[in-house]
Amino acid sequence: MTGPILNHLQMRELSLGPLTEAARKASPWQHWSLARDEQQVAWLLLDRADAAVNSLSEAVLLELGE
Repeated sequence: MTGPILNHLQMRELSLGPLTEAARKASPWQHWSLARDEQQVAWLLLDRADAAVNSLSEAVLLELGE
């Protein structure tokens, strides 16, 4: 892959907003973490447990429904 697509996919800085490691560990869910920033914007983070890829599965979607 070359050209503009490759340039677009280059390394980017990941922002997790207010989601600290401690907040992520304190989450009541297995695959999701939730926090709000100073403007009360909700940040929902998907980090699928025991998986190398954060893909949507039945368990992940059922938990999101909770």
